[in-house]
Amino acid sequence: MFTRHRAGAAQPALHAHGPAPRLKGLTSQSGAAAIVLVMAIMFAVLLIGIALFALGGGETGVVEYSVDSTRALWLAESGLERARGWLGELFADDPTANPLGQGLEHQPLGGGDYTYTVTDVNAGFGGLPEFTVLSTGVLDGATRQIRAVLTPETFSHFQWFVDSQAPDTWFVTGDYFEGPVHMNGHLRVDGDPWFGAQVTAAGDYIEAPNSHPTFTAGYQTNVEPIPLPDYSEINQTLRADAMDHGLYGPALQGNGSYYQVVLGRDGNLGTLSYRRYEGGYSPWTDRSIASLGGAAWFDSEVWLEGTIDGELTIGCSGPIWITDNVLFADSTPGQGPNPGCDDLMGIVGLQEIFVKDTPANRHDCEIHGIMMALNRRFQVEDWNQPPARGTLTLWGGIIANQAWFIGTFVQGVARSGYDPEWHYDPRMLRMFPPYFPLTGNMTLLSWEEIVPPEV
Repeated sequence: MFTRHRAGAAQPALHAHGPAPRLKGLTSQSGAAAIVLVMAIMFAVLLIGIALFALGGGETGVVEYSVDSTRALWLAESGLERARGWLGELFADDPTANPLGQGLEHQPLGGGDYTYTVTDVNAGFGGLPEFTVLSTGVLDGATRQIRAVLTPETFSHFQWFVDSQAPDTWFVTGDYFEGPVHMNGHLRVDGDPWFGAQVTAAGDYIEAPNSHPTFTAGYQTNVEPIPLPDYSEINQTLRADAMDHGLYGPALQGNGSYYQVVLGRDGNLGTLSYRRYEGGYSPWTDRSIASLGGAAWFDSEVWLEGTIDGELTIGCSGPIWITDNVLFADSTPGQGPNPGCDDLMGIVGLQEIFVKDTPANRHDCEIHGIMMALNRRFQVEDWNQPPARGTLTLWGGIIANQAWFIGTFVQGVARSGYDPEWHYDPRMLRMFPPYFPLTGNMTLLSWEEIVPPEV
């Protein structure tokens, strides 16, 4: 050990026989501990690397499965669209067909496949069937499944449908459509029209400068045209059933002859009254609307007005003239059908449908129902002759070969004819007047994804 010394004294020598001094440094035990610590750290780093690699691979797998799952849903949607087209063609060819249990299995598409089956058939509103379709899409182990209810689509589904258009047919400021709109021509916009449901067109979209239309549910162009029914189809359905068990009026003789038809005449709701004009009037004939089976047909011109209590479609091989209001019994004037209303009215003309220039129609006119003019258009008589006649209110829809004429306007105000007030009858999404023609397509009533899939 070292001895104490005074400052300035000579350093003593080491004791010749004392213990050797101990050097500071690692012992064998502490060195081994350090090696173990380093190895532990390296092992921990290795584990973390393995974990990160596994996590990265897992995330890649999750992303891949998510993509596959989304694509499997698209496959299920493709199966539903395939079923939709097939059912439309099947029902158009044979309305009595029963496709229960039928479908297609494992149809390859996009690296996966889809399967669809009709699992249920029920009677829907208005007598049309409702088909329940189960469609399954599979891709690389991912499975998605949807269930939908479809029903045949009638032309009454549309609020506004035009088969062909003159070059100057445009939607303009003031046009207001709450229901579905379709054109077999171009969709032309000039101004600020408003559309509350989907708009479809077989042609292109054409917009005039400074136009600001509102498409609440969007629009789609270049879709497949929807052809109007031909005369033979109408003759085989509405006209044939009117002759068989409804009301049939044969062709009248002489120029200027016509049938006058009044619904609910003199307050007798639930009745249809008619008489012939052939140079003079015949006596009235009254028929219960309930006894007509929904079908009435006249092979000569018809003058029509009144209040419908029940379900009826009136067809005519000539022009149809609206001589006064045509209203549902269960409705509020100016406000359309009341909640729970079960009255339905179809008006089908092989020629034009006119709002006639009568004293009753010179101060507003209101029409409830769906009108179809197969050869020409819906039109106001003397539409371009002043003065204006008030408001033409429609609760329902117009299906026509050509666009209509209702008046002339200066800065949006009617100078002649009528100011339009169009309203859709939302019941027409699932209901329709009796014998109203079908489009050949299917309407989607409901859609849901089955989670987990029923496989």
